[in-house]
Amino acid sequence: MSHDAKKMSKQVRFAVIKHDYYVNNEYKEEYKKLNALACVCDEELKKIELKKSSIGSKRQRSSMDEVEVDTRVVNEALKEFITGEEIDGTNIKLVIQKTLYETDLKRSQHRLNIPFKQVETHDFLTDEEKEILVNKEGIKVRVIGPTFMMYEKPLWLKIWSMSKNHNYVLNTNWCNFVEANRKVLKVNTTIQVWSFRQDEQLCFAILCVDKPVVQTTSVEYSSSTSSSSLNS
Repeated sequence: MSHDAKKMSKQVRFAVIKHDYYVNNEYKEEYKKLNALACVCDEELKKIELKKSSIGSKRQRSSMDEVEVDTRVVNEALKEFITGEEIDGTNIKLVIQKTLYETDLKRSQHRLNIPFKQVETHDFLTDEEKEILVNKEGIKVRVIGPTFMMYEKPLWLKIWSMSKNHNYVLNTNWCNFVEANRKVLKVNTTIQVWSFRQDEQLCFAILCVDKPVVQTTSVEYSSSTSSSSLNS
């Protein structure tokens, strides 16, 4: 299929070029159709290359012994725990799925970074909470750890702005939270951060959905474009 698509793309492009030189203006519609067909061929080629890249990536991950986890099952278990009698939580929303980087776990950084442009939704916040964060204040939150236990100390949700980039961060007692969950919170681990409400108060749950990938180099994600708006 890839060979046929490439062949057709070349043939169409050749016809378009030939048309530019030899066909009068009365055939402009045919030219447009040929050019559109060439664009379709190019898009198909991109899809084929993307599929090949995806297959290669899966093979590489398998060779590095990365353990796949059925995230759907794990998430259902978390939801059952949050909505159970002990927590009695409501309004559960996925905030972000991200890889833990070294900077997320360093004691000197003392924060979990949650980039605006990577969050699933900003609607886990009420309008009042958004206003509090925009005014550079913080919100005290309780956090459930990966082992389904509510951490004893509260953390604070804040917004940190750097140049054009904006990030939510969980700090204050974050390092202690990491230490309490050091067996599972490691560099290159994939986590999900879920929000929920307990007696209308904002809370979070941090879930490990994958073991760390072996032999990878992590660099803290840095966005070069403007971040999403809080009101999006």
